[in-house]
Amino acid sequence: MDRINSEPLRTQVAGRHGDKTNEVLDIGDGYILKPAQSRERGTREINFYQTVFNIENETEDLLTLRSFIPVFYDSLIKDDVTYMKLENITWKMKQACVMDIKIGAITWDPDAPADKIERERKKFPPSQEIGFRLAGFMIFNEETNSTEHYAQSYCLHFTKESLLHQGFGKFFHPVTAKQDVIKITLSKLYSIEKWFLNQKRFQFISSSILLVYDNHIDSETESSRKCDVRMIDFTHVHPTDSTDTNYVHGLQMLIKYLTQLVQL
Repeated sequence: MDRINSEPLRTQVAGRHGDKTNEVLDIGDGYILKPAQSRERGTREINFYQTVFNIENETEDLLTLRSFIPVFYDSLIKDDVTYMKLENITWKMKQACVMDIKIGAITWDPDAPADKIERERKKFPPSQEIGFRLAGFMIFNEETNSTEHYAQSYCLHFTKESLLHQGFGKFFHPVTAKQDVIKITLSKLYSIEKWFLNQKRFQFISSSILLVYDNHIDSETESSRKCDVRMIDFTHVHPTDSTDTNYVHGLQMLIKYLTQLVQL
């Protein structure tokens, strides 16, 4: 294939930077390359995207799902690594703020060994009750005019109580000035919830929701900040014939937290 110029995606907030198997690449013009994971995980994620974006699959549930996930363009090989070419959700944002939220109390596959289950349960114990955990986030600090990154290691120290102010409050700081962003975020989350309450096709395990907004407002062309919500990370999506209650619970608890935040 032709040479592709790329650089690490600056708005990646989860995963290990510098690791070719995890590092997302920005190739410009609104596209990113996400590396496919090893063995069946990578195949499963590529197959999921291909299923959702197959033009022969024009069912209502898949058409709606397309609007909730990054656009999938193709899979390709670069430097001996298989990548998925996807939409860059933060493209053209000048001061992108990004939060990666792992959804679901159960973050392991049905056939996971006992030690794997135990490790996942201990990673962030409050997630067994609230149904989600923060995998990392970045914000733009207006006082220092710089970007601040908060890794998963920072987020795992939250309690279910401190999460509201130290997690979401910090991400949407100052909350009083970000009311529009929080309300738009909630509206998009409600749309995803409605889809999940009706779909019985997929079970999403260890999948994330990405919250993004641009802290910058161009007063000449915009009256509010750019804001988006997308589902990402589909290496553990499985077929099902029932409601994905694990995901629904985490999503509804996330909505509950943000509803509390907007009421402060």
